[in-house]
Amino acid sequence: MLSTKTGTFCQLMSPVAAESLCLAGFDFLIADAEHSALSDAALLNFVHATSRWPEKLFIRVRDSLRSTLLRSMDMAPAGIIIPDVHTLEEIKQIVRHTKYYPLGHRGVAFGRNAAYGMDPTLKTGMENFFSGVNTRCLVIPQCETLGALDNIEQFCAIDGVDGIFVGPYDLSVACNLPGELRHPVIQEAIARILRACKSQQKIAMIFAADKVTATAYAQQGFDYIAVGTDTQFMLQGAATLLS
Repeated sequence: MLSTKTGTFCQLMSPVAAESLCLAGFDFLIADAEHSALSDAALLNFVHATSRWPEKLFIRVRDSLRSTLLRSMDMAPAGIIIPDVHTLEEIKQIVRHTKYYPLGHRGVAFGRNAAYGMDPTLKTGMENFFSGVNTRCLVIPQCETLGALDNIEQFCAIDGVDGIFVGPYDLSVACNLPGELRHPVIQEAIARILRACKSQQKIAMIFAADKVTATAYAQQGFDYIAVGTDTQFMLQGAATLLS
């Protein structure tokens, strides 16, 4: 699909499944702690299982509490995706908690994100370490609420916001058009989010339920498209075999 990165959501609590999806050729995965029972310990197992591809695993966190954000960031995934964001102040608070100085005020700890104190940039100064992590670990709020949509241009203009993930189904519900993703109102909302990302050189991510929809989003210019879920692939494979 053009130069777009293709990924999927991981809801099975199986690091082996995540590793297998990487081997199958997916460009990225999203371990979904919002809509599954994945614990912090399970998320860390996912990070370890995909460590051969450090740029592939994103974590969708369950909420935007400081403790939730810090625990996920300290696991050193490729990035985190934050759901249910409404206001500009929420976005600024997320950046404060997830980005090191000078972009934010993220708490300093020398765990996995710092190679347990062995990260070579630490020898050249704390600010070099901060800069590397700030660049490497992406912070991606979701746009799935009317508040986020109304403020999307301001969201994308904030230093420390690396991109936006569009949740089209929740966005359609917020617009009182549940599931009507082809409705002109929803299509324009998605296009507006994409324009806001492109205008600030931010990553544009979106969920697609199937390949046809994903291809259309790729042609629009989305950078990352999460297609389906691991549970969906398992069910489809089983149904095909049994048919």
